[in-house]
Amino acid sequence: MDYIEYIGYHEDITKYEAHNHTSCEIMYCKEGALDIYANDKIYSVGRNTLCAIPCGLIHKTTPKSDIYKRYIIFVETFALRQRFYSNEIFFMLNPRATKKTEPIIFECSGIDNNFKAMIDARENPTTITPDIVFCNMLQILNKLEEYFYLDLKNEAHEANPIVIKAMQYIQEHCNEQISITELSEKFFLNKYYFSHLFKIEAGVSPKQYLTNVRLSKSRQLLHNENLSISNVAALCGFVSHSDFSKNFKKAYGVLPSEFRK
Repeated sequence: MDYIEYIGYHEDITKYEAHNHTSCEIMYCKEGALDIYANDKIYSVGRNTLCAIPCGLIHKTTPKSDIYKRYIIFVETFALRQRFYSNEIFFMLNPRATKKTEPIIFECSGIDNNFKAMIDARENPTTITPDIVFCNMLQILNKLEEYFYLDLKNEAHEANPIVIKAMQYIQEHCNEQISITELSEKFFLNKYYFSHLFKIEAGVSPKQYLTNVRLSKSRQLLHNENLSISNVAALCGFVSHSDFSKNFKKAYGVLPSEFRK
């Protein structure tokens, strides 16, 4: 189930400043309401609403009520694609390839049962847990695709295959010391041209994307209390504890130790 970076149920009232994720955030608002700020617009999410925030979309969220209950999943889309090959869903959740950078938001009563089934299966694992999780994940993805169907034949020409492959390589090797020079040479491109091409397609530089991937992975590992902060830093490819803490604080506004509490 490596395609699910995190899944959980939350009742806390939290305001998140502008940030983004290398994974796709899929949220179901069970009770309460919130505003999502992105693209200089405000998107309202209310009760019984399904919301997908695509990879790389810079956004901030502000609860609008004293009650705020939601399910959240972070989906690592490259791993999902390996498990379930669907260009439509992959590009729907990775909008940089098609330049569509809008949250997907719509009312969807009853889908919370799928989130709950996935959480229950992971908390009480059996031999069929992966199948239960995958089946419910597909039902959620199916609802998203029904609402926002992406005709890949009309959009695929906009995707740059080199950047997509580079992004996938970074996702799979983020724990290693990746040089932008080595990465560009891997795709037979000049370092400066590669960086320019990557930023046009991905919205950030290769170096920043690598940092974002490492930070995204660190959020998952920090839930494992058996790992020290230094262990998490090393497993995510950061050169030191202090380098990890500095980048984490800059991205999320809190230190890794504070996030873990």
